Amino acid sequence: MELALSFMGDCMKQLSFNFSFGGHKTPTFNEWYHENCSEKRRFGEREYSEEQGREVYNELVESGFFDKGGYNA
Repeated sequence: MELALSFMGDCMKQLSFNFSFGGHKTPTFNEWYHENCSEKRRFGEREYSEEQGREVYNELVESGFFDKGGYNA
């Protein structure tokens, strides 16, 4: 966040804020894999092996899944 404040005599310039947060986050493989395994356990599904998980994760990244709001961290 950028905050600009300047004084010129008795006049004060308007404060200006620059929020550059972005609206999307691509998780790391470890973040995604941990969450995916937790969800699969919760629903009684078989978890991916690490190798299978890497394949699925790479496909998600290449397809733009995370760019489309498919992950909420």
